Amino acid sequence: MMESPDFGRVSLDSEFTLFTVSDRGLGSISRDEIFEKIGSDAEFDDCISIFSARYKAALQLCYSAQSIRRCCILLKKFEVSKNLAEASLQIRNALTTIDFSFLSESTFRIDCERIGSQDYHSVDIAAEIAKVIQSNVKCSVDFKNPRYVLYAFVRENSCLLGVDLAGFDLSRRDYKIFNHPGALKGTIAYAIFRSGLEACAKTEKLSVLNAFCKSGELAIEAALFLSRTSPNFFRKDSLAFWRYFGIERVELQKAIEAVDSQVDSSADFEIFASDPEMRHLSMARKNARIAGVERFISFSRNDPDWLDIKFGQASLDLIISDLNLGKRLDSTSILRLFLKQADLILEEEGSICVSFKNFELLKSLSAGFNLGVVQHLSCAQGQQQVDFYVLKRSYA
Repeated sequence: MMESPDFGRVSLDSEFTLFTVSDRGLGSISRDEIFEKIGSDAEFDDCISIFSARYKAALQLCYSAQSIRRCCILLKKFEVSKNLAEASLQIRNALTTIDFSFLSESTFRIDCERIGSQDYHSVDIAAEIAKVIQSNVKCSVDFKNPRYVLYAFVRENSCLLGVDLAGFDLSRRDYKIFNHPGALKGTIAYAIFRSGLEACAKTEKLSVLNAFCKSGELAIEAALFLSRTSPNFFRKDSLAFWRYFGIERVELQKAIEAVDSQVDSSADFEIFASDPEMRHLSMARKNARIAGVERFISFSRNDPDWLDIKFGQASLDLIISDLNLGKRLDSTSILRLFLKQADLILEEEGSICVSFKNFELLKSLSAGFNLGVVQHLSCAQGQQQVDFYVLKRSYA
């Protein structure tokens, strides 16, 4: 993989090495999505994927992916010390081989994210990188409206520097206006849905229930995926790549329109969002409307012990839920009731994926309803760990 890209004459057919950043723990989810979207095999760890692709495919991935936070053209991967003085020297040495002429007579901003126990802050690294760039190319920093956005990801002793194709954190969904206090990030909601879907035997005419839907993130991410709607559909003009490398806007529009043309309005699937509280359903419905997928989701207020009456026996292929409902509610009673109803309404080869904090409780109670945990995944939402589990029927 090349580490020093040539920006002499960039076209949609130019080949680049790219990297994506996802929430920690979702690296394999992002790797799979990259392959599905653009056919690139990525090297990956818990949150980074590195791969090669044409510029057109990279833009389409940036626009349509649901699991990633950043999508960047890789400029350099290098070691960086946890000490600022040593890190500054390493930055100067590492960046000498990069041709920053594409920034000439232009403006730029550097966003930096840092994970680890370094003795400096993210802004210190951003400032050091900016110094090196401005010592080599005549350009200026503009924090509000730069032409180019560079992104540095520092994790312990490693740094990735790239040209950020979006220019902002893609995990911050613009539909999340009416939020439940315990709402999941869109990227994590997508990961829960996809994990459950991968375990489900059925792939066509899928019926999905988001029980205890709260503000609707799980149902919305499922609808975005199944309808092939981009999570960035209504903010596509905010993506930074429109300003990059002097490519004609009409050419970029064709690349994005190719993604939008795949939207499937036939709705050969069913998504149900259920919650015992009307205020939660109201939030979920409003968020789905903002996301442009309200027509794909059926919303209904249902007490959890009436789900079998609402949906019928063995009627659902996939059940997804965030069962972390707060300290006010008895988690044991809620979980037991949920599993009892799931046993009744889940199709024989169907699957369940739930977020829940107490694995031992989930394991012990699910066994009583012929359900077993077949997969456990963990990821980070800010400083909190989110655990989710895939369950299937078990008759052992």
